[in-house]
Amino acid sequence: MNMKRWEWSLLAAFLLSLWLCCFSAFARDCDAVRQDTLRLHILANSDSQEDQSLKLLVRDRILEETAEIFSGAATREEAIAAAQNAMPQILAAAQRVVWEEGFSYPVSGAVERVYFNTRQYGSAILPAGVYDAVQIRIGGGAGKNWWCVMFPPLCVGAALPEELDEAVPAGEVMGEIEEISVEFVPKFAAVEWVEGIAERFRKEE
Repeated sequence: MNMKRWEWSLLAAFLLSLWLCCFSAFARDCDAVRQDTLRLHILANSDSQEDQSLKLLVRDRILEETAEIFSGAATREEAIAAAQNAMPQILAAAQRVVWEEGFSYPVSGAVERVYFNTRQYGSAILPAGVYDAVQIRIGGGAGKNWWCVMFPPLCVGAALPEELDEAVPAGEVMGEIEEISVEFVPKFAAVEWVEGIAERFRKEE
């Protein structure tokens, strides 16, 4: 027996309401991840092989310098304060690497609010959105970047292959959405779409 048009409409409205309710809860989980995370973001001078190799050397030195910085941080706010206090040390270490390798690029950086697209590493995903990040620019900062999670302290030195240049071992960060499966992919796509629109509005302000 065929359902009447109003019955289809009622069913569609119910399903849409149910989906929006589930998505709203998922979006709150994603926002909690963003609110509890401090990222490290290193921008290479260019995409040349030399500049990309230099970026990874700078990364390794920064990770060495910051290994103990966040050991006493219990919250993102404490981690941000620690990063800001250590910024002169971080920039000096990065600059030494650049000079040691025979380059004259200046190194700059600060703790900034930075927009990131959704990124996956293994079974873990960090949702798109604006994060607090220790952002380091080598020279013009126009090349491929590398990033990881500084707080909770999950950064590792090993880089993924070049086609997967941005990496993050973020399983512990994900909390309630730590275990990622195919069913979450549309939700992450929806979050990225919403956050992308919000980011365009922020840039126009």
